[in-house]
Amino acid sequence: MKKLILSCLSALLLSGAAKAQFSYGPELGVNLSNYRIDFPGFFPPTTVPIPGAHVGGVLNYRFNDHIAIEPGAYFAINGIKYTYSLFGFGSITAVTHLNTIKVPLNFIYTFNGGKFFVGAGPFVGMNLGGSAKLSTSLPGLDSLLGSSLSLDTTGKITAGNDSTDFIRKFDFGVGAQVGYNITNNLFIRANYSRGLLNMSPTAGGQTSAIHSVNYALSVGYYFGDRPKKKMKAKMNAPKKKTH
Repeated sequence: MKKLILSCLSALLLSGAAKAQFSYGPELGVNLSNYRIDFPGFFPPTTVPIPGAHVGGVLNYRFNDHIAIEPGAYFAINGIKYTYSLFGFGSITAVTHLNTIKVPLNFIYTFNGGKFFVGAGPFVGMNLGGSAKLSTSLPGLDSLLGSSLSLDTTGKITAGNDSTDFIRKFDFGVGAQVGYNITNNLFIRANYSRGLLNMSPTAGGQTSAIHSVNYALSVGYYFGDRPKKKMKAKMNAPKKKTH
């Protein structure tokens, strides 16, 4: 009985492998990134996503016409603008751009004749650092002191686990997507992902919390084996009778 079960499982696996289709291709698009920031002892900042961009590629392994797994790798520029209010004296605003690498593994389900698909799965990310621009607007304090204290400065931001770093280097989370196959090879998709790790460099002391949030819209193209659409039979128009 054990040999029979193993033989059946082997036959199913071989049958699935024979029907499987493998394709790959580039993908690029735009994204809106945000980071949920909480610093105890301070009021949370007002955050505004800044449009960014991403480019990369995917590997699509289809087991049948409906089910596939799809790993990918992307380089992305994520932006965020956050503002701290200084109780009527003014505000401090920081505009940051963070370079990241993101590697998702999605499970895809295609339906409606291969036109639409949905997917979900985990991802790992690596922050590479970036740049920041800090500006202050202190009209209340300026009028009180009779001089301007406004400051604009730019600099680099680093990723790591030290307290001097802006954000931790590694991230992990989950994502979901919905997409449309324009042709057998060309597709578009919208994606949402949420980081599950605390990205604050001082997270060990539980003094702050930073979590990543990302929305993306992209277009891509598959090369390789793809399921072919069924051709509709052409109907011959009835011939007009001639007198």
